[in-house]
Amino acid sequence: MTIKQEDITLEASLLKSMSIKKNFDKFYNVLNHKRLIPVTNVMLNDYKKYYEKYNEDINWELFHNEFTQNWHSKDFDEQDIIYYRDTVFPLISNSEIGNSLYTSLLEREAIVKINEIVENGFCHNKIEEVVTSLKDQLQIYQKSSDEDVFKLSNVDLSKLDTSNGLTWFLPALQAGINSLMPGQFILVSADSGAGKSAFCVSQAVHVFKQLHARGDTRPILYCTSEDTKEDLAGRFLSNLYKEKCIGGFEEIVERFEKVNGHFAENYLEELFIGMSIRGPRDMYKIKDKIERYNPCIIIIDMLDVLSDSLDIQCLTKIYNEIRSIANDGVPIIGTTQAGNTSYRTEDGQIKHRKWLTEKDTAGSKGGGKQGAAYCMIMIGQDDDTPGLRYVTTTKKKRGKHVSVTCKLEEKYSLYKELL
Repeated sequence: MTIKQEDITLEASLLKSMSIKKNFDKFYNVLNHKRLIPVTNVMLNDYKKYYEKYNEDINWELFHNEFTQNWHSKDFDEQDIIYYRDTVFPLISNSEIGNSLYTSLLEREAIVKINEIVENGFCHNKIEEVVTSLKDQLQIYQKSSDEDVFKLSNVDLSKLDTSNGLTWFLPALQAGINSLMPGQFILVSADSGAGKSAFCVSQAVHVFKQLHARGDTRPILYCTSEDTKEDLAGRFLSNLYKEKCIGGFEEIVERFEKVNGHFAENYLEELFIGMSIRGPRDMYKIKDKIERYNPCIIIIDMLDVLSDSLDIQCLTKIYNEIRSIANDGVPIIGTTQAGNTSYRTEDGQIKHRKWLTEKDTAGSKGGGKQGAAYCMIMIGQDDDTPGLRYVTTTKKKRGKHVSVTCKLEEKYSLYKELL
């Protein structure tokens, strides 16, 4: 069999791509192995054995040494080893993977998915999702550069100085997990009616006051699927003016014109940008607003509506996408639904548990939600004392575990820490 130089170059790029385990897992089953050089297939099978043994990306230098000396030598004859040592390995070491290779693999994966959809019963929406996903991934690869690569000497550790971050409205959270910093994705988990939205409003108002005091012009981007725009505005203002409008939300509604005039006169209205979210397609709208307004913090209440379903794989995809947005330089607080938070008493009553853990977050198994988050904040409730809330956190990265009892004053959408 005569092997052309361009074939060697192409397959060297393929092998280099497959040395990254996630690429191997993603593309191995959609490769057309009949089109590959025979020894490439043998090499890819050797990759498979390597991944099963080590479960990590392939280190080229170590793998090369293993391969040329004793790595699964029974699978190769001397001629194969000489061929790879003299041709493929030098090419892999000295060349970059072209976008065209990734493009081909992504397109092939999409074709396989579409064929499966057609075989299982034609579904236009599912095919459209595959095509949309392919377009998004192709766009990412086309824009790919070395901008996401860093060396230790170029890392600015001063960015970890929490004195420059956005503080928490609860002193216990501030003391435990420190200020909100760019790159952090904080997940707030609670059962229905426990006060996830009130928690978000309390934090939004607290940040709003910080921005106003600093003279900062980067706004809060608040995305809600839980409230109408009128409800959100009323809750925000009732919290902001809790000392002046002791009647809370209802008084804000009654005195709205006066309150609104005072707000416009004393605050920069552009510091708070609200938007409604209703489904998966709104993820694109969120990204558009991020580019347009360059927010200093993003609050999403709640995250699960951005997923196609509550299946763990779909949720994991959304949560990882949110984390990647945070990694671009903006802290994100998102809410999610907790599950398994109730228990049955000896006399048959159903009651909620006060102190929740990460295990109480629906869909968290396998690291789907908690694995994506920098830190999780769980909110439990007390059936015997309805106004009490029990806020606890996971220990994550540089923070420490926090447990604090709070009073929820619903008319202000306010959490107040109890000593």
